[in-house]
Amino acid sequence: KQKQQTLKRLTDEGLIDLQKQLYLSPLARRIALVGSPGTSGFEDFVKELTNNTIYSRFKFKAFPTTVQGDAAVNQIVAAIKAASEHDVDAIVLVRGGGSKMDLHVFNHYNVCSAIAYSRIPVITGVGHESDNCLVDTVAYEARKTPTAAAKRFYISIGTFSAALTDSMTKILGASKNTIH
Repeated sequence: KQKQQTLKRLTDEGLIDLQKQLYLSPLARRIALVGSPGTSGFEDFVKELTNNTIYSRFKFKAFPTTVQGDAAVNQIVAAIKAASEHDVDAIVLVRGGGSKMDLHVFNHYNVCSAIAYSRIPVITGVGHESDNCLVDTVAYEARKTPTAAAKRFYISIGTFSAALTDSMTKILGASKNTIH
């Protein structure tokens, strides 16, 4: 019931689509990582981001926070606001799976509004395949897991690079044909 009330409030205040109006470069390399260092979700994100064969020269700054319990809401909000002040391309909020109650902090109005008002696109990687939190609804983009959130960055760079190489090959071929 509380989740439904928060969703209604976010909708009524026009916060649902604010993030979707932002621009995220396909070459996003500077990432602010909001999460709890030492947890599986945090470690999975970092490992996936830095140990892939497509692109791994990312720069990220961690904004440590607890992701459950009484202090989590205020810490997550503070971390998102602090990350928004840094020179980064994206903010990523991660947390591995857990029970519905463990993930309830990601349905809190204050966390959702901090994401909505961020001037930097926020990508979420919270939970597992079946989890759906309100932070996913207000974020620029939601991924089901921290690993999937990391993959979206290097896949985007790889796709852009392949398109650029393809265009360069076509231009080179057309140039050679024109000269002949």
